[in-house]
Amino acid sequence: MSGACFHCGEANPPGARFSFAVDGAPRHFCCVGCQSVAETIVEAGMADFYRRRERAGVRPGARIPAALDQYDDPAAQAALAVDQDREYSQADLLIDGMTCAACAWLAERSLKRVPGVKSATVQYATGRACVTWASAQTPLSSLLETLGRVGFDARPADRAQDPGLARRAARRELLEWLVAGLGMMQVMMYAVPVYLAPPGEISDEFHQLMRWASLVLTLPVVFYSARRFFANAWRDLRAGQIGMDVPVALALALTFAASTVATLTGEGHVYFDSITMFVFLLLGARFLEARARRRAARAMERLAPALPPLVERLTRWPASEASERVAGTRLAIGDIIRIPAGGTVPADAVVLSGTGFMDESLLTGEARPIERAPGAAVLGGSLNTGSPLIARVTRTGEASTLAQLARLARRALSARPPADALARGLAGGFSIAVLALAALTLFLWWPGDAAFEHAVAVLVVTCPCALALAQPAAWASASGRLSQWGLLTVTPRALDALNGITDVVLDKTGTLTESRLTLAAVSATGGSSASECMALAARLEAGSTHPIAQAFLRNAASSPCEYSHAPIQITHVPGQGVEATVDGEPVRLGGERFVAAIAGPSPMTPIADKLAIRIHLGSTKGWLASFVLTAPLRADASAAVAALGRAGIDVHLLSGDDDRVARQVAGLANIRNARGGVLPDEKRAYVAALQAKGKRVLMVGDGCNDAPVLAQADAAIALAEGRDGADLARAQADLLLTSGRLSRIPMALRLADASRGVMRQNLAWALAYNLCSVPLAMAGLIHPWVAALGMSASSLLVVMNAARLLEFSPEGDAVHRAPDTLLAAAVPAGDD
Repeated sequence: MSGACFHCGEANPPGARFSFAVDGAPRHFCCVGCQSVAETIVEAGMADFYRRRERAGVRPGARIPAALDQYDDPAAQAALAVDQDREYSQADLLIDGMTCAACAWLAERSLKRVPGVKSATVQYATGRACVTWASAQTPLSSLLETLGRVGFDARPADRAQDPGLARRAARRELLEWLVAGLGMMQVMMYAVPVYLAPPGEISDEFHQLMRWASLVLTLPVVFYSARRFFANAWRDLRAGQIGMDVPVALALALTFAASTVATLTGEGHVYFDSITMFVFLLLGARFLEARARRRAARAMERLAPALPPLVERLTRWPASEASERVAGTRLAIGDIIRIPAGGTVPADAVVLSGTGFMDESLLTGEARPIERAPGAAVLGGSLNTGSPLIARVTRTGEASTLAQLARLARRALSARPPADALARGLAGGFSIAVLALAALTLFLWWPGDAAFEHAVAVLVVTCPCALALAQPAAWASASGRLSQWGLLTVTPRALDALNGITDVVLDKTGTLTESRLTLAAVSATGGSSASECMALAARLEAGSTHPIAQAFLRNAASSPCEYSHAPIQITHVPGQGVEATVDGEPVRLGGERFVAAIAGPSPMTPIADKLAIRIHLGSTKGWLASFVLTAPLRADASAAVAALGRAGIDVHLLSGDDDRVARQVAGLANIRNARGGVLPDEKRAYVAALQAKGKRVLMVGDGCNDAPVLAQADAAIALAEGRDGADLARAQADLLLTSGRLSRIPMALRLADASRGVMRQNLAWALAYNLCSVPLAMAGLIHPWVAALGMSASSLLVVMNAARLLEFSPEGDAVHRAPDTLLAAAVPAGDD
């Protein structure tokens, strides 16, 4: 169906047959995704979204600020903003038109001045903002309108539109660059003969004719290709800010005005060749720089895949396999779905029937497909590479694992690293200093003919942009590389926190060992049977995501046994177990000391298996049962410990389990420092004692009982695999380990060290370049076009140097590759 998509405004591809009735009229769509979104909006009773858009005269996808109120529609805002609490919402914004760190500062300051805004951070390196505001007080459209008034084109970060926006921006930038390049080549055709011809060889008539031709060819370069320099400079000046485009625009305006006057009067020098070359080189550097920054941002947006728009939902399972196809957005918890071979899992679910192999590389970085049998959890966004599966949906929408991780990734993209403040401060003051030095140069050389030319060279040669990009560009690239490894940066201080680590502290259960525990044996000691004790234990652990709880719940699901008395007043005791009241009698499930406090001395004998965990069940009447659970050591645990040891880092193991068991497990992983029977506060005290000795500690753990020690440590990594209170633990973490591979930890430490080196290189280069080039330009030793080349090369070199971190490998350190590979690292084939 020809024409434009009713939802997004993109052209419908030839042969597209996607349609749906909106307000009784058939509407056509470019893809099944847009059709599904439209169906969801209409079926949710929000069809007024399209009516309001039509009344406002808005063409889908058009840039019309007057229609920003469409983002205030409840259906639209629900997909674009996340409720932080009852009062505040949080949204990520894409900001187009930022060309330097001063632009980011202006956008951030403008957002913070909007009534109801609690916090706002703008990251120039990724072109994003993260805003938390009182949505009941201030609509989302007000935030976008505020940015529009200061000259930025902003819109919510809708993942479905991001690729199209990036492509359109890249095409616009490329066209501006090509126009400047064509103008430069034509102007140089007239300028070179003038430079090379002996005096008097070219007559005055021909000389003047070439000046007029150069003026005409320079017009599209100045008024089309260079228009954003003037627009940005005017925006900065209106806001009382001296941005990095102000010196650029001033240099272009002065040289073009002087050249035009010289052409009209026939006297004086013209600089049309310098103008066109300057614009061409600067646009080229910014074009390549933007591509490199977009590549770094895309590396962190891997957690935003295209979930299947249509899903097969089983309506009568297990009685029959009758099914219906519904939009993925309409799935609800408890729905039974079929996941076809080669299909993408539409939401978090539990396998009910069939065995498949899941490719979770998009979420975890693990390339090897993982077997998922009945009872196993599968994550939305995973790819089923095995047989078809039948599964029950457990989490949908923003509650799913994929959505939570993607939200954290977007938050990290919008965050600003701590080191960015120094670079922005230097760059902001430097722009003012440049104007002062240019004025001083003009004064010192006046009234000589070269005074104007030297002043322009000072304006052009300086590059505060390189100063501003020195640190955030490296941060964005390193964070993108970490995400490729299955390590998601959660806080902007993550990379800084990983620097200088001397000690790594590991939790045992679910961290050093696999998170999936297996119930190996049950020993009932009271009057109840083993199956009754198992059922009671499962009831006590109901609703928990802790690995121990999941072992009981899986066993109960495969061997159901109803317990006749429902426990009440369940209380979770972090690091010890769970207690409840059953028929008025206290019952505890947990470690030996925890249960012995009410049941008396333990009658159990020690177990021989080093990797086994013994969980006890008891009441005030005595011991009821003992359960033996086993969990293998993670496959790469020993290799990770060995790699940390080779780096001179001490590894410690802290566990709430029995001290003897903890030390035995530590021996299997070659960890010399181990302690068991440690409560959450004791873990925190252990880390604090290391810090008191001058150590920098990285804590790796998960679960509710790890939250205090994660907050105490200098750096914290939480495993993203679900556990009881995992959201609390993740809130305290600097990074999330989504892959479950401990070998990524020493790799991350090496990358953090490499990124610090790149940041220092960038900052040193930017400072050295400016400190050397400005005096040379003031001394009249640099021509304006040479200054343009130096300025462009300076900022481009900083971005390319940072882009090497995207290829960093601990084995073949990409940060120390030959210089001729830098451009390939920054701009790979097929980018954008």
